[in-house]
Amino acid sequence: PLRALALDYGADLVWGPEIIDKSLFGVSRIENSVLGTVDFVLPGGRVILRTSPSLEAGRLICQLGTSDADEALRAAKIVENDVAGIDVNMGCPHKFSVQGGCGAALLKEPEKAAGIVRVLAQNLSVPVTAKIRLLPTPEETVAFALGIQAAGARALTVHLRHPHERDRDPAHWDQLRSIVDALSIPVIANGDFYDLDSMRNILASSRCHGIMLARPALWNASLFRCAPLVHALPPGDESTLHIDPGPALESVAEVIRNYLVQCLRWDENYKNAKYTVMEMMTSRRHPLRISREKPKFEQGLDMGAVSRTKSLIDLASLWRIPSNVISAESRAEAIDAPDGETRACLSATLPATFRSLTERQPLLPLGSKATGSLLGESHGVEQDDSEGRAVEPDAKRRRKLGEK
Repeated sequence: PLRALALDYGADLVWGPEIIDKSLFGVSRIENSVLGTVDFVLPGGRVILRTSPSLEAGRLICQLGTSDADEALRAAKIVENDVAGIDVNMGCPHKFSVQGGCGAALLKEPEKAAGIVRVLAQNLSVPVTAKIRLLPTPEETVAFALGIQAAGARALTVHLRHPHERDRDPAHWDQLRSIVDALSIPVIANGDFYDLDSMRNILASSRCHGIMLARPALWNASLFRCAPLVHALPPGDESTLHIDPGPALESVAEVIRNYLVQCLRWDENYKNAKYTVMEMMTSRRHPLRISREKPKFEQGLDMGAVSRTKSLIDLASLWRIPSNVISAESRAEAIDAPDGETRACLSATLPATFRSLTERQPLLPLGSKATGSLLGESHGVEQDDSEGRAVEPDAKRRRKLGEK
């Protein structure tokens, strides 16, 4: 749902949640006739990746967490024909990732990291990219990035923080230019882009080729309305900075309503939807410099009311979504929601097809940290039936497979 919302607001590409490679072993690929999606389903019935070909064809990037080239390739082959590209996460600093040698742990092993990219690039029919964080020195970051490029990566996303830095530490925008200058592949900037001016400034100062939004997508997903103005600015051109203030953002309440309509459409897991709505209502994950005033909601729309809801339909009704919309969009009786998308990893880029990244045009990517829900790191969201219902195994499996 969050990917669909981003695309609706103007995102060009979307990144899925980080999936640890082993989590894909043994899944079944199911064409879901109820939702019109392709679902990757574990033997126990849990959906770990769901994609809509009509909406996301050529636009969805699958991000893998991996520490082994062969296992990464095995996992990538499973989803290869249903995604536009494979991205290797080399920046996640959280325990669930680094303790297995994945994520930011790879920054300490440049040869292993390059080896993973090389094996994927040589054996897949879709482009391979990587997402990293900053290394201890700018020189080390450039050297690591050059190794990833030499291994066959088609683009590189740089989260402009060090692995030990957290959400409210400022991103180091000044370190991007040296990376861009050293590489011949597109470089995508990530870290604290909450308005059009910051997007234009990083394009002008660094000559990067795109901007990835992560937490800003939870702050206000209508930021993707800025995409056309970002696309129009040639890299390094400061002549048009600050001329157009950009489109007005929607209110947080309206963004939440639009998100819930997408949740109904794609039968999102209720607890995942509830968690995401609460994240949209608070500023706790965002830098102090951009912390907005407390959003003003209609009477009765507060954290307490959201926490008391018991189903996706309850949540939609609380947010005043008309009953006819709920009835038209809800598939809750037909199919379970996928797990693992509490905070979908999102990215958006121009041009519309991922293969065209090598053209080095300006991009607007949207991406977020992985939730880790596939390894139980679900940030308080249990992986459960979408409505918390007790479901007989056979009936549950039929609903997951889209059978009426």
